[in-house]
Amino acid sequence: MTDVLEKNRIPPEALIVENGIGCDDYQKIASQFKQVGDGVTKNMMNAGLLKPSHRVLDVGCGLGRLSRPLTDFLVDGSYVGLDATQTSIDWCKDAYDDVDNFEFIFADVFSNDYNVGAQLKASDYKFPLGDNQFDFVWSTSLFTHLVFEDFDNYIKEMSRVMKPGAKCWNTYLLLDAVALKLIETLNSKNTRHKLPYEVQGGRVRDLDNPESQIALYEEMVLETHEKHGLLVNDIRYGPWSGRRHNVRAGGQDVIIATKL
Repeated sequence: MTDVLEKNRIPPEALIVENGIGCDDYQKIASQFKQVGDGVTKNMMNAGLLKPSHRVLDVGCGLGRLSRPLTDFLVDGSYVGLDATQTSIDWCKDAYDDVDNFEFIFADVFSNDYNVGAQLKASDYKFPLGDNQFDFVWSTSLFTHLVFEDFDNYIKEMSRVMKPGAKCWNTYLLLDAVALKLIETLNSKNTRHKLPYEVQGGRVRDLDNPESQIALYEEMVLETHEKHGLLVNDIRYGPWSGRRHNVRAGGQDVIIATKL
């Protein structure tokens, strides 16, 4: 495939659905893919976190929803996307084959939803990247699909590959005091955020497949950041739990941190 939708880098709608890329309106799959990617990267730029000279790592890059807006932005920087879905990485490699400073890497780690044939657990995975390389690291809806021991390892690996002073931006379903007060209301609605089961470090939708949706206890998330040398600068809560006050993110919660 040499012409990927005239290089607008919007994946086929069927592939977006197949690979579980978040979508609320299935009548507008492609436009929502573009809208979310543009919106999130714009938020990062407006916050002064993302600069044209940065070396950027996108953990759980999927089909390049956040990489697409950066092809013209990272003029002096570079981008690496890492994902456990082979078809996502294959598509991105083809779609970005003309962008020399973009690279996509397949993470062959086990996932109930995305890579059931892999032998290596996410808790044992080491990013195939050197230490202290990146100015900015992010993930979106990655830690809503990793159990606590996997989350712990990925935070450790993110910190390892970040330069001192580098920033990370990750999204979560955080269980703080407000979210926990609303949990029974969430469970009664039987939505994708129904979280009736207690597990190590959080609550899940399905005990047989805890990776399908997991919320993590905020206190443990913050302790994990500290353990791995990351100073939390800001927590931006989203409305996912039904929170009505102090909402500063579009959907999930966001934690921004700096490597010490």
